[in-house]
Amino acid sequence: MCFCKSNKNSFVHLLHRHSLLIIVISMCCGFIFLSACGSIVSPASPAHCIGTELPQPQGQIPASDWNGRLRGGILFPYDPKSKFIDAVSIYRMNVIQLNCGDNQYDLPADSNEHYLYGNINNFTVIRQDHLAQLDTISQWAQELGFKIIIDLHQAPGRKWSDDKDYRLHQDTQYHSMMSNFWRQMAQHFLGNTNVIAFNLMDEPYYAAHVVENHEVASANYYPAQEEIDYYIEQTENTPADLNLLYKTVIAGIRAVDPTRVITIEPDMWGDAGYLRALDPDKIGITSDPNVIIEWHFYNPHIYTHQQPALRKKYPGTMLTFREKQIWNRETINTYFQLVETWRKQYNIPAQRIFLGEFNVCRWATGAERWAQDVLELVEIYGYHWTYYSFREDDWNVLDNELGPNRLNRSNRYFAPLMQIYYDFFLRNE
Repeated sequence: MCFCKSNKNSFVHLLHRHSLLIIVISMCCGFIFLSACGSIVSPASPAHCIGTELPQPQGQIPASDWNGRLRGGILFPYDPKSKFIDAVSIYRMNVIQLNCGDNQYDLPADSNEHYLYGNINNFTVIRQDHLAQLDTISQWAQELGFKIIIDLHQAPGRKWSDDKDYRLHQDTQYHSMMSNFWRQMAQHFLGNTNVIAFNLMDEPYYAAHVVENHEVASANYYPAQEEIDYYIEQTENTPADLNLLYKTVIAGIRAVDPTRVITIEPDMWGDAGYLRALDPDKIGITSDPNVIIEWHFYNPHIYTHQQPALRKKYPGTMLTFREKQIWNRETINTYFQLVETWRKQYNIPAQRIFLGEFNVCRWATGAERWAQDVLELVEIYGYHWTYYSFREDDWNVLDNELGPNRLNRSNRYFAPLMQIYYDFFLRNE
């Protein structure tokens, strides 16, 4: 997930000049939002002054797994139990992908100490205090009826907080360490049916380094075919070949647990175009029903992250790939078609495809339409999905419950963008 900050616009300066300013925005759906209120409403008391209250909690969600349909969101291991309760009882999510990053756990950013791994320069044994945290969440899952995907961002020789750390892709000793780590995880969670998958490595990013100076490299992570060909040529049968890395790590897990579900992602932050560089035959997973292919979608990035701020709307024409391009549902569908072409080439069923991350800046013009288009497509193609992220603490751009007022950072309510997701979560009933 790429985080970006936007500069304040003239609206912010207007607020500075007026102590009480109320802007009424009439939406076609009939919602009225007040951008400033006379008092602050705590997140525990959902935003009476700016919109509709959250839906009422309901009973336990019907259980599901990879043989059914998984629809959920991303949370963090340090999140309180109340967030998990709301995700399941209010929004009806049946799966939670646990974002096990390396910068949320009071671990110094310049340290080699990382979540679960400990020292990523020389991994030996999983940190038991972090493992106990996952065990607690597994107990919550049992109690509340949801399932868990454990999603690791860091790896031996790869600091997630430093996207210039390429050691994992340059030295196979880190492949062995990573295999050892996941073998220990498989042993610990052997027989645990609350944890339904291990995501071996979130958003591989080495491709950006490989192609950044190549003449066909394009802006905004666009998967130009020449670019992918060059990437394959440069990485094939080297330590940077994800096929070899995944084969090594999966073998470590299979030595302990032959049926543990595993998810793997293509390079370039999980880009659909880079699926072409993944070879299930080479990894040895073509006929393995317990390996799921995960991909991420934030395109066009300049819109979903609003770079630069407040200048892009959807549907619309955007300068995204060094040329102006119309972005609409049909454009988004071209990425789904990349996935479809790849999976059909290897006879992989749609049930083994997982859109693990996607969302759009909550104040982007047309955000609800973008989300509706993506969700309708993922449902049409029959993929599992989790969106990023439910009640993000540190980066509220994609925190849907805060609504389209970018200055709102605490008042939660049933905002229009969150209603789009909620309508699809109801299909879990």
